[in-house]
Amino acid sequence: MEAPPFPGTGPGVSVVRPGGSVVVGFDGSTGARDAVEWAAKEALERDARLRVLTCFAVPEAVDFSGKGAQQRRRGEELLSEVRSRHPSLKGDVAMTHLDPRDALTAGLTDSDLVVVGATTRGAASSWLLGSVPRAAMRSSPCPVVVVRGAQRSRVRRILVGIDSSNASIAAADWACREADLHGGSVVVVHAWLPDASRERSTRHVHLAHTDLECALDLVVHRCRRRTLAPVVGRLTEGEPSEVLIGSSADFDLIALGSRGRSGFKTMLFGSVALEVVDHAQCPVAILHPRAQPQM
Repeated sequence: MEAPPFPGTGPGVSVVRPGGSVVVGFDGSTGARDAVEWAAKEALERDARLRVLTCFAVPEAVDFSGKGAQQRRRGEELLSEVRSRHPSLKGDVAMTHLDPRDALTAGLTDSDLVVVGATTRGAASSWLLGSVPRAAMRSSPCPVVVVRGAQRSRVRRILVGIDSSNASIAAADWACREADLHGGSVVVVHAWLPDASRERSTRHVHLAHTDLECALDLVVHRCRRRTLAPVVGRLTEGEPSEVLIGSSADFDLIALGSRGRSGFKTMLFGSVALEVVDHAQCPVAILHPRAQPQM
């Protein structure tokens, strides 16, 4: 099923912009520069303030080598360059010697956004998803976007990976808000692998497949009640990470929950999320579990 063209916001349709802050980590790398550019565009769309955060291990007062100050200057020069292309951008550069795992999300709320870049395979997972304790990721109040792939002018097509978990519902809800904000469309994918641990009859497999279809339909219906954007669903048999990575070139953003649970092997366990973050050809948003909402 393919998403129909987005019809546009049209007269009389009001899109509420979330405001808040977009915090982007900057370490001077090419990936970080790409992240700042992506975050700047998102800040403009959200009517949010951009904060370019550079974390250095040594406090400025005892940074005798000047490396921290140099990194901050590079961040200020980059922000000035971005502002030259986006004059209405509101933003600043901040420097801290706190651990980036704490500094990136300090004082943020669920209306904010954290953005980081990934330059090489494993870079994002070692800094953001691997070295950060899972408990801290689950308690983060806002989504985290890892910027990968070629820069695109707009976020139009959003891919959401779901299973039966609370986190995937949070990802779907967030994707709907982003689709309204950007004038885009949403494709909800439920990728799955049958349980190969024991023999299953044809009837059992058929019933299980029907259950999966029902779960997908519920999420699609939920999304259609929450967004003006076109929403379609896809039920795909295959390794979840491979399904998402293989589809990523056709999308501008992937939204995933940070973990999951199901009777089938599901896509939202940490290892699969890391695979998608490391190999996707577009930015990936990681959402955190919330209390189970009503369908």
